Amino acid sequence: MTLRLFLDLDGTVYLGGKIIDTVDVELRRIAASGAAIYYMTNNTSLSSGEYSRKLGKLGLPLAEGSIISPTVVLCDWMRAQRIRSVFAVGTEAFCSELEARAGVTVTDLQPDCVVVAFDKEVTYAKLETACGLINAGTPWYLTHIDLACPSPLGPIPDCGAIGRLIEATTGSAPAGHFGKPGDLMLDFLRSQISTDDQTIVAGDRLYTDAEVGLRLGARTVVVCTGEFRPGNAKIDSRIEIHDTLAAFLRLQVE
Repeated sequence: MTLRLFLDLDGTVYLGGKIIDTVDVELRRIAASGAAIYYMTNNTSLSSGEYSRKLGKLGLPLAEGSIISPTVVLCDWMRAQRIRSVFAVGTEAFCSELEARAGVTVTDLQPDCVVVAFDKEVTYAKLETACGLINAGTPWYLTHIDLACPSPLGPIPDCGAIGRLIEATTGSAPAGHFGKPGDLMLDFLRSQISTDDQTIVAGDRLYTDAEVGLRLGARTVVVCTGEFRPGNAKIDSRIEIHDTLAAFLRLQVE
C-alpha cells in the first residue's frame, strides 16, 4: 500500500511564496518514508517548470509528475481532441507550455477554441479579442473555476473572476474547465491512484479541494490558512478541519 498525498499549494503549502508553518519539514519526513506527494494546484499563472523550480527552492520534495495543474489536463485534452490552435487569455509562461506540451499554436486567427487562465498579465486587448472570438461562435473554456487566489494582500482575482467578466459581456457560458473539481481533473487523478493506495487530499477550499477529496473517496482535509474559515459554511461530516497542513501531518501521518 502506498500513501499518496494530493496537496493544494496557494493557501495550503505556502502563501505568497512563504512556507506555512513547518510543512516543508513534514513533507520531507513523509517523502523519506516512501509516500508519494503530488502538488495539485489550480493556479495556471505559472508553467509546470516554473512550479518545479519554485518548489525546489522552497525545499519541498519533488518527483517526476509531482506537479498536477489544469494546464497538464488541458494539454492532454487538446491532444485527444486534436486541437491545433487556441487563443489564450493567459500568461506568457502558460501560452508557452500549451505550445510545448500540446503542440498547439496560440493565435487570434480563427483558433479552434478560446482558453481563459489565471492571467496575471491580462490586458484589455486580450479581453477584447477573446470576447470578439466568442461573439463569433468560437467555443471557450476556463482552466479552472476559482474566483479568487489567496495572497498576503487577501483574495485577488483568479481565473473564475476573469471568466465571469467574459460571460457577462458575451452572454456565452464556458463549455467546461480542466481544474479541480471537474470531471477531467478527477479522471486524471484517478489514473494516478491504485485501489490499495491510502489517499489523502488536502486544501483550503470546500468547493474545489474538499470536493475532489470527497469524489475520490479519499481522506479529505481542509486547512484554515487560505480561503476557508471555520463557521463560514456547513461542513460535510467526512471533512477534517485543521489549523494548518503541518499540524495535520504532525498529528495524523506517521
